[in-house]
Amino acid sequence: MRQSKLFKNEGSQAIRLPKEFQFAGTQGLVKKTKECALPLPLPETWQVLFDSVEQFSGDFINQRKQPDTQERKGLFERIIPSP
Repeated sequence: MRQSKLFKNEGSQAIRLPKEFQFAGTQGLVKKTKECALPLPLPETWQVLFDSVEQFSGDFINQRKQPDTQERKGLFERIIPSP
């Protein structure tokens, strides 16, 4: 565990992280518990998606069972009847 400095920045309190604890990027998350505030790196949401796509087999949803397309009236046909 390392000690860090707290300081004011434009009316907000900030914490200066030691070099070995710094995150990539310019934003992060803070999780508040009863006794502490835990800084967390911002997750790479797109990368998680791209990584998960590789876990599907090549034949995933090859034969997707869909119901037949339904014929429906347009939005304005339901609201405003035709003359």
